[in-house]
Amino acid sequence: VEQSGMAGKVGFDLYMRMLRKAIKKLGGLRLPIAGNTDIDLGSGEGSIMGANAFSIPASYISSEEENSRMVGEARLAEDSDELVRLTSEWKEVYGPLPAEMKRPLKDLHLHACTRLLGIDKVRLDKDGTAVLRAPGMRPRHWRMIEEEIKAKGGRSKTGVKKKVKVYFPERMKEAERREENAEAIIGGEVEKNEGDGPMEDEWEDGIEEDEQDGDSSGMRKFLAMGDDDEIPGLRIEGVGDLPVGERAEGLLKLLLPLAKIVKERTKEDDLRTMEQVEKRERREQWENNIKQGGGLKKNRVGYYEQPKKDS
Repeated sequence: VEQSGMAGKVGFDLYMRMLRKAIKKLGGLRLPIAGNTDIDLGSGEGSIMGANAFSIPASYISSEEENSRMVGEARLAEDSDELVRLTSEWKEVYGPLPAEMKRPLKDLHLHACTRLLGIDKVRLDKDGTAVLRAPGMRPRHWRMIEEEIKAKGGRSKTGVKKKVKVYFPERMKEAERREENAEAIIGGEVEKNEGDGPMEDEWEDGIEEDEQDGDSSGMRKFLAMGDDDEIPGLRIEGVGDLPVGERAEGLLKLLLPLAKIVKERTKEDDLRTMEQVEKRERREQWENNIKQGGGLKKNRVGYYEQPKKDS
């Protein structure tokens, strides 16, 4: 059967992928948060696993129950701001932080940043470049991040250093180029239909399947193989050149501005999404009230009007 319209111009499969992608894009910047990050900067630096697990000296918080609760809150902190708030409370209640807690706390700050950025693994390459693996990162995410950096005055203003570079395997870049070409043909197709329940419902099941932008099976394979060259993420030169004991802090300083941008943009996107959901719920409630009350009726073009009385 011959396809017509936009699907006929770019092909049905690509057309559907583009529309699904556009729907996801309406949700804004939301990187898949990593459950934990395996960090290896040498000599156990940056790790919070095993012997390097965060703890609070009994000499600082003597109550075993309170100590355990505070350790748990620190380990579960969603971002660096939450850790700052928590340590400020400790200082007010228990006094200045012991010197032996400062490095472990910086490691927790680093992990809070990596999780927020979707980074599940950090290692050093032979040339000292830090390889930060982020399986859920996609070109569309990075475009939004760059848009935010530009809107806030550029890298010098935001503190995102030029050495912080994104990396995508060639297959992802090629897929992105194909879809960018198709976007020019599809144009405003999704925006024209934005908010229409049937369109969103019809594709809801397909979005999850397409969450990896058509690459979910390949990504699982490369993760199992440990082939970091086929997995997206960040590359930061010079981290391995820092003295042992200063690498985690150096990496933290490079990631903090980026994590801040992602957090702020995600919060803004969530607020917009909530507003859209509330607006849609109010509209549906209003329509239901109208229908139940037998007042206005929807005409064939979608507007409500008083029903015509029989003459």
